[in-house]
Amino acid sequence: MRTEVAGGDDKEIGELVRELGGLPLALDQAAAHIRCRHLPIKEYVKKYRERRLLLLKMNKARNLVENTSRERLAIHTTWLLNFEHISQISKDMDLGETPTLVMQVLHFLVPTIFPMK
Repeated sequence: MRTEVAGGDDKEIGELVRELGGLPLALDQAAAHIRCRHLPIKEYVKKYRERRLLLLKMNKARNLVENTSRERLAIHTTWLLNFEHISQISKDMDLGETPTLVMQVLHFLVPTIFPMK
């Protein structure tokens, strides 16, 4: 797997693949997050589930649940985890708003590929 993180056994990798519906884009985003943060796969899956539940609650509050496919939710959740990480790095490294603005511009230009909230 592209995570370059040791310790992920076949069971954990299989669980991640199932959670993300086997979607290549979601798996690639997850692998980048795991690799960059040096996370165990198990911990990423836990974070993913927590964030996905929060998204479902937000969508329900906005009456968007029926329009949320499993695939779209997987991409949206992995994207948000990565976006939150980049936002945090920007603050920690005092990079200003540029990295966040780049991601917002990408979302504006192609919202179906780069979902925000």
